[in-house]
Amino acid sequence: LHRVDRRQRQMCIRDRDNTKYSAALEYNLGLLEHAGGSLDLAKDHFERALSLYEEIGDERDARTCRMSLGVIEEMKGESEAALELFREAYTEARTSLGLHHPDTATALTTVAGAQSSLGQLRVARENFETALGVFEETFGREHHTVGSTLINVGKVEFDLGHYEQALKHHERALEVYEALLPQGHPRTATAVDNIAAAHARLGSHEKAREGHAQALEMRVRHLDPSSPLLAVTRANLGLALANLGRHEESQEEFDAAWSILRVATTNADRASVLLLRAKARKLAGVRPLDDVRRAIAGFEEGRALAQLAEAKFELAQLLFVDDPGQANEAAQESVVLFLSMGADIPAKAVKAWLRTHAVAD
Repeated sequence: LHRVDRRQRQMCIRDRDNTKYSAALEYNLGLLEHAGGSLDLAKDHFERALSLYEEIGDERDARTCRMSLGVIEEMKGESEAALELFREAYTEARTSLGLHHPDTATALTTVAGAQSSLGQLRVARENFETALGVFEETFGREHHTVGSTLINVGKVEFDLGHYEQALKHHERALEVYEALLPQGHPRTATAVDNIAAAHARLGSHEKAREGHAQALEMRVRHLDPSSPLLAVTRANLGLALANLGRHEESQEEFDAAWSILRVATTNADRASVLLLRAKARKLAGVRPLDDVRRAIAGFEEGRALAQLAEAKFELAQLLFVDDPGQANEAAQESVVLFLSMGADIPAKAVKAWLRTHAVAD
């Protein structure tokens, strides 16, 4: 009987190992398909891997599968489905590892990222800040994970209209990256570019120009010339130049950005550049209605709520001279979008504009 029990245990172990190997194979095939851009095939492999890991009770690897599936859903524009997967992964991590484990905090950042994409900015900020506290406690204040989480908090603060707070978080991230990474590293460039964007919103346009130019120099050295990120950086620099009255230089940057987008682009990148170009053209005395409308269409397709709300307000300002009623409607839509995200500060600015641009009965 003892020999039979031992043989059964060995068979169970062998079966479990075979299942684990099969799950790992499916997961790695999913990674390959993901890297190749075949999202549906990647999703199929990750789902099979998840089923196999659940079959043998491997909670850690099942959690990894859920997070990978969430990334695929995000890339497909299915933010609600992604959020549900990320929540499941976070719940499992919290149950098995506890609230203060870095893996739990990592899972929480994926939840926060999906919430941010859905416009749930306040709860996203709260979750990012919770994760940040765990990372700082675990790794110390100078760690690349701390830096990336500071960037995430800064982005949410920016979308909420809290530009000074966004600036502080991005400046802290820059300090972390400069202490850890080689000079000019792409992560450092991201922090520099975000700092410049915050300066622009705070009215420090020369600081914005310097920062965007510095970020562009870093990215040119490290990125492929066809990278859409270069196009967006050039567009940010173009708007900073326009704010300084340097319109010919601004146009050169936008021309360079658009030449990149002809080769490699996504709707989100194209819409972002169109909105930035519209703002720059308006400063040069042009009425860029087409740019703004095309940007709105891109943001609606990509569900970029913060940028969509901003673009709606730009449209309202451009329309007011010829069509006050339509302008009022666009501004009201902007207010609704901002308030739905908890972005009270930009909503307040649009409401103030509506009060001074009331449509006569």
